[in-house]
Amino acid sequence: MKLNKGSFSPKFNSVLDEMLDCSRELMEAVEELKRDARADAEKSDIMARAKAKAIILSKDKGKSAEIREAYADAGYAEQRKEAFLAKAEKEAQLEKVRGLRQRLSALQTFVNSTKAEADAFHYGQAE
Repeated sequence: MKLNKGSFSPKFNSVLDEMLDCSRELMEAVEELKRDARADAEKSDIMARAKAKAIILSKDKGKSAEIREAYADAGYAEQRKEAFLAKAEKEAQLEKVRGLRQRLSALQTFVNSTKAEADAFHYGQAE
């Protein structure tokens, strides 16, 4: 929908501009979230395979479960770190998306209340 911004007050125009900016930023953040989610899944898969391999290789390292577990943990520590970092990046991006959605919702609420107020004034329901 194309708005004729000349028919609104400067304050309302700035709110419309902010809504457009927020919408664009939200779309970009969603795309980034998609990339981060894919990276998280890929890193988690790499970690799972490295963990399985480390567990198999630890079978001949000792008799006790604690020793084998220690060898296995050391065997995939780097992949685990990368997976945890990818998950953290995805979660941070998700919080950014949520924040932008809340901001856009608040702006929409403001616009809708302003429209309702204008309608009430137009139809003589407000003074």
